[in-house]
Amino acid sequence: MASFTVELDRDNRYRRLLDDLSSMLDDPSVILYALGRALVRANQARHQQGLDPEGTPWKKLKHPGYPAGRVGGPLNRTGAMLRTLNYGLEDNHTLRIGFSGAEGDPARYHQEGSRAHDIKAKNRKALRLGALGIYRKRVHHPGLPARPLLGWPESDRQLVEKELVDYLRLTLERRRNG
Repeated sequence: MASFTVELDRDNRYRRLLDDLSSMLDDPSVILYALGRALVRANQARHQQGLDPEGTPWKKLKHPGYPAGRVGGPLNRTGAMLRTLNYGLEDNHTLRIGFSGAEGDPARYHQEGSRAHDIKAKNRKALRLGALGIYRKRVHHPGLPARPLLGWPESDRQLVEKELVDYLRLTLERRRNG
């Protein structure tokens, strides 16, 4: 059997490429930030379309105060919750995607749903129900069906794979040209 040896010394462009790849593995923060941006955009697009992570349309709300066919419902009326969807790194090796702040708190109810419950006026004598001009001391909330926002569907896995391949391709091209 014939064989040959290739030595990659420090001045060789292949060695520099291997160093770049090794550096990426030691500190993956650059690629993780890129993945975070891509995954947030994908989740925002699904949310705007009223789709769960698997691409299934959300259950319609039965609340009489919201127009029929309205995709967003009460938790997407202003878009504030969706604007709190963000990403960040923990210890430069773990990507976290989620909702933050007071505007992001309703995301839990959107993701998991809520049971029926009564809402009572706390700081005033009565609750005002929207622009209808109706006031009540107590109202019965019918609860919300789970309408998942975040998950790990196949489409996100494919997106991550594509982003990683693109990153490696760009790294290779940069070394070839540089």
